[in-house]
Amino acid sequence: MLSFPFYPFSDACRIGVLGESGSSTFAPIRINQRQFATQWTGTGVGQPELMKHIFSKLEQHQWELINKLMLKAEHSHSDMENKLLDGIHWLGESTKPDTNHARFVKIGVALETLLGGEPKDEMLQVRGITAMLAERAAFVAGKDFESRKKIDEDIRKYYGMRSGIVHGRKKDITLTDIDDFGKLVRSLALALLEKLDKLGSNLSTVEELESWVKTQRYTLPKQT
Repeated sequence: MLSFPFYPFSDACRIGVLGESGSSTFAPIRINQRQFATQWTGTGVGQPELMKHIFSKLEQHQWELINKLMLKAEHSHSDMENKLLDGIHWLGESTKPDTNHARFVKIGVALETLLGGEPKDEMLQVRGITAMLAERAAFVAGKDFESRKKIDEDIRKYYGMRSGIVHGRKKDITLTDIDDFGKLVRSLALALLEKLDKLGSNLSTVEELESWVKTQRYTLPKQT
C-alpha cells in the first residue's frame, strides 16, 4: 500500500496487493512506471520484478520500521499506531481504480485518520479541522521552516479541495491532483511512522500528539 502508484496507470491496470488473485486469468500489474500494465498470471513469473520494484520505493530503514510495527502483537498497538495502520489502508484504497472524486476523498480520509482527532471540541471549533491537520502535518514531516510552510500550504489547499467535493462545490479533480495529494499524505504516513518509533510511548494517543505539537509550536529555536 505504501508503494503502489497513484498515477499514471492505464484504464486496464488493476491495482491491488501482491498475492491477491484477480477475477480473470490475467491480472495486469504495472511495473516500473511503464505505459502499459504487465500481465501476471499468478504463477510467479512476474513476482520477482514486481517485488523488486515495490521494495525500491522505500528506504531500508523505513522497511525495518514497518516490519517492526507489523511484528508487534495487534493488542499491543497504541492508539496512534492503529491510526497509522488504518490511514495506510485508506491510502491503499485510493490507489485502486475509481472515480477521481472518490479516490481524492479517500486520500482525505487517510489524512484525517493519520493526524485527525482533537482532545477538546471547543479547541476544534476555534482552530478548525483544516488548520489542525495542516499544523500537525507540518510538525510531523517538516524538517525546517520552509518545508513546514510548504506542507502547511499544501494541506490547506488539498484538504480544501476535498471539502469542496464533499459539499458539492469542487467539480474538477485531475489525476495529477490525486498523485500530488496522495504522495503528500504518503510522506506524512512515513514521517509519522518514524516519529512513533522515536517518541514511543510519549506519542501513543492523539492527545499526546496534540500536546507534542503544542510543545513544538512554543519552543524557542535554541531550545529545539
